[in-house]
Amino acid sequence: MSTQMRLLALIITLLSLLPACRHQIGTPAMAQADCKQEIEDNFGPQRSALIAVRPTDSGPVFRSSVLESVDRVCQAFEDEASDDLRKVKCLTTVPIMYSSAMGTRVLIARDELPFNLQESVDFQNLVLQLEFARGDVVDPATGVEVTYIHIPVENYEAGRIDSLFAEIKDKEAPWLTMELDQGSGTPSPAYERLAAGGPSSSAVLALYDSGQAGGLKEPSLLLAIERFQTNAERLPEVAQSFSIADVIKLVRRGLRRGMVSEALIPLARAEISQLLLALSMTPDDGGFGPTMDSSERVALLRVNLSAQNTQQRRATHKSLARALAAQVVPGARAHICDDY
Repeated sequence: MSTQMRLLALIITLLSLLPACRHQIGTPAMAQADCKQEIEDNFGPQRSALIAVRPTDSGPVFRSSVLESVDRVCQAFEDEASDDLRKVKCLTTVPIMYSSAMGTRVLIARDELPFNLQESVDFQNLVLQLEFARGDVVDPATGVEVTYIHIPVENYEAGRIDSLFAEIKDKEAPWLTMELDQGSGTPSPAYERLAAGGPSSSAVLALYDSGQAGGLKEPSLLLAIERFQTNAERLPEVAQSFSIADVIKLVRRGLRRGMVSEALIPLARAEISQLLLALSMTPDDGGFGPTMDSSERVALLRVNLSAQNTQQRRATHKSLARALAAQVVPGARAHICDDY
């Protein structure tokens, strides 16, 4: 065989090995179209509009009058898009004071409104109507807390979110200051001012494949996901992130009287299994939204971005890809998908 033929054979052999190599080291193993399709198949549509909300009187968010108004906003969007075949979930990040004696802030399900504060609550009362956020956002200029409402865009006809928001905003004007980021481009200046560096509707989604069914019960893998989120949130353009690691920590905290110190990843697989079992027995998996597939193998990681231009998003995307690649454990793979 000539030298050229041997070289050609070697190139063909190396090319045939590339998919396997990509799978092993955790770099992107599929085209972006396939990545998005995998997300749609396992977790459903992910695009959402975002409403930033602040009390008109500049008081704290966690008051019954304000929270009930936020609840009415959510209910209006749900009623508009829901029908006999589907129930649209509007998600909020509303905090309350759990107990003045404990001095601990927790998050509680929307269906518990109006709130009855009590010193002892079980896990059901700590279930979160929460999908994306890991904490509150505070306006640095005023110190007033801003909360967010997430609206799944796919369930509405074109333009309906804008018109419905205008109707609701007019109705709730005495109570709430609200601005909409409809998820179709750069947020308006009014939204940016109200959000004050908080999340926009733009997000980066990632898939983390543990490599085997039940792999997301492994502490080392959850800790790797947690490290990725910690590093991601150090980027100035990242507002917040959410994953199955957050769910595990929040469920654990909920089962331990809401103590902040208990919100951590257990080091025993058996305890993680118990926490996932507790979560599975709550309606809609506790209202957290989809964070892993049914086989507990693939995790969906969501990184919410603050308002930024196309060039900034591209740079953030690359930084997140590097941060994720650094946290792929042996036998796993992970990849960043296009912005949502």
